[in-house]
Amino acid sequence: MANYCPIILFAASTPQKRYFEAMKNSLDLPIILFWYKRWVWPALFLDIPTTALNNQVFLLIKRKQAVKPNKSPIYWWLFKYFTGLKAQWVYRVAFSYLKRQEGCLGVWNGKKFRQAIWVEAAKRQQKTVLYFETGPLPGFSAVDTQGVNAYSSIPRDPNFYRQYPCSINFPLFKLEKTTRPDRLPESYFFVPFQVVEDSNIFLHSDWITNMRQLYAEIEKHVLAHLDRHFVIKLHPACPEVYDDLILKAAQTKGRIQFMNDLPSTVLVEHAEAVITVNSTVGIEALMRHKKVILLGDALYGVNEMVQMASSAEKLHLIIETLDGWDVDRVLIDQFLCYLKSEYVVVGNAMNSPDKRHWASLRNRLLKILPSTDQVI
Repeated sequence: MANYCPIILFAASTPQKRYFEAMKNSLDLPIILFWYKRWVWPALFLDIPTTALNNQVFLLIKRKQAVKPNKSPIYWWLFKYFTGLKAQWVYRVAFSYLKRQEGCLGVWNGKKFRQAIWVEAAKRQQKTVLYFETGPLPGFSAVDTQGVNAYSSIPRDPNFYRQYPCSINFPLFKLEKTTRPDRLPESYFFVPFQVVEDSNIFLHSDWITNMRQLYAEIEKHVLAHLDRHFVIKLHPACPEVYDDLILKAAQTKGRIQFMNDLPSTVLVEHAEAVITVNSTVGIEALMRHKKVILLGDALYGVNEMVQMASSAEKLHLIIETLDGWDVDRVLIDQFLCYLKSEYVVVGNAMNSPDKRHWASLRNRLLKILPSTDQVI
């Protein structure tokens, strides 16, 4: 067997540390675990990538402001100042440690503050980066050398999937039929809200910046078309309170409804179409051959498979012409077949990974890891 690039796993939270420790103990691959609280002497004399670090500070402030919108300007000035110092410290530590280690860097997701800075330090040293994440299929995980979600290496060309030789027997997934609740409108668009701090909103959405703006766009269509119905579900992990929007929706005579007590699987199955910025619910909708309207950028943003609305005008046009849109079931199946057979890792990485998960992860790593003679 070839000698593969050693993996330096950077853990920035306790769940990440737990998973990476289990990975180290379960795989017969050269793995080093680095806990973010570990002391390392920083590199003092270093050319700091100021622009890249400032971008990470800016993104962190945007995420925090979404959760704490009422903080004073002086609070955010101080937050920016001290976060800038922290960014430089993290970069100096990362650069110093990685400089002394041969191997590839492994991070969880790679978009959050500390992980993104470690990625920057690794790239400056021309090291391969491995990005770990759950998804994109429900109950599966992923590892990619380009990134996760919209940054992933998953092809976006519909012709790639039309020509892909699928070797999995259909159906690809066992999807249980659900009973249609009587209170659901006869025809409706399902709109899943996303977490207020979701990096997919800040990084991969050019015109929808938050869920309140998304609600406002939905409300415009309701006011213009009295026969349209929209069902919204809040993200169960989101701390944001939307009582004001729920109250506004109650005044639309049922044309906009929040149904947080119904499972997303039920709301997807009985919807005419799903409108999402870039939620994983879009994948679940494709698994049921539903019409998906994508407002941001996502790994399933494949032309001819989903409709992409890059503006309010485009969204309006797509909704207006929805009846003339035929779902390309073959293309969807080919896309999902590629994910299941070529891309994903069996099992949810953060939910008690078992032997099947570790075996699948090992196979995936051996497929994408450079051998030591390729490592610079």
